[in-house]
Amino acid sequence: MSGRHADLARLTGMVYRLRQSEMQALRAEEQKLRAALAEMDESRRASARTNHDRPERRASGADVAWQAWLDARQRTLNMELARLLARKEPVEHRLRQAFGRDRAARELEKRAGKTARARHSGQEWQ
Repeated sequence: MSGRHADLARLTGMVYRLRQSEMQALRAEEQKLRAALAEMDESRRASARTNHDRPERRASGADVAWQAWLDARQRTLNMELARLLARKEPVEHRLRQAFGRDRAARELEKRAGKTARARHSGQEWQ
């Protein structure tokens, strides 16, 4: 096997794993934001059910304040999610590039190994 091809394959593998870890961190953050948004939706539904049964909450304005807080928090989370998705796009592109380069380098390494073995076995017969 060619040392250069093996070195290239190791290097592209390291870059690919780095890009994977970057993407994994962004996906975990995205998952947290989406879970928080889903929890807020559930809280909104539960609040609507509770307020229906408790007219005193409506009369005191507590339900209005709660809904206003939920709306503001949901806007904030949606903006964070939008920023995250914007950051995720170029990382995803770099991950795809790293994957392609890693596969190409591994294929070169494999072919170089086959070529070296063929040369070596051919020399034995001469």
